[in-house]
Amino acid sequence: MHDSSSFVKYITSLYWVIQTFLTIGYGDIGAETLIEKVISIFTMFAGVVFFSLVIGAVTAVLSEMDKISQVLEQKLMIVRVLGAHFQIPNDTLDKVKRALRNSNNTKSIDDINFLQSLPVALRIDMSAQMFKQYTTEIKLFRNRQKSLMASIGPRFTHMKFIKGEFIYKKGEESTDVHFLRKGRVALVMEKNQRTYEFWSFESGNYFGEIEVVFPEVRLFDYQSAPFVCFDDSFTRGSFFLAGFSK
Repeated sequence: MHDSSSFVKYITSLYWVIQTFLTIGYGDIGAETLIEKVISIFTMFAGVVFFSLVIGAVTAVLSEMDKISQVLEQKLMIVRVLGAHFQIPNDTLDKVKRALRNSNNTKSIDDINFLQSLPVALRIDMSAQMFKQYTTEIKLFRNRQKSLMASIGPRFTHMKFIKGEFIYKKGEESTDVHFLRKGRVALVMEKNQRTYEFWSFESGNYFGEIEVVFPEVRLFDYQSAPFVCFDDSFTRGSFFLAGFSK
């Protein structure tokens, strides 16, 4: 080994470190001097500690993911039971299931509780970082004070609509304001059994605020078109809390 090239020595050393760190220990390269034995001991201990930490962290993450999955499955089970008992249409059930899978309501509640426990200045700084995507993607929130996101950021509910799906229809109760982050939403009307588009909203815009500010039923049909669209919404209460009311 002493007469070997530097490259061979490097590869051999790397081979020894890996097998010792992973506690494999083939024994083909052994420690002979006292210093080599001390280095081997520390390397083996380092390997044991490292893998203990990694396994513990992975176990914690998987356990948390399992809890979240169990909660979601319980909610989906309730939806299935209610659907069977009250004969709820399948399209309505599908919307509810999709909303549950994409919703971040639980996360929002945690965010609100966490942020409310912070001093005002820190709460505003944290909110500005946690919800900065809204200040860049939604035109209404651009160049606004950071305190705005501290008030409404945690209250957003993420939603996803498939192509052609109605976000809401004319005559429905007005409860939410929608902020379009991706895709396009069309205002449509039916005439002679055909659907016509007469207005649309592109990414970065918002809609539904008029019926919320002036409590009315929905005035038009809003449809996801022509692709899947993603938006975030919050309720009438959160809308007034944000200070957008008249």
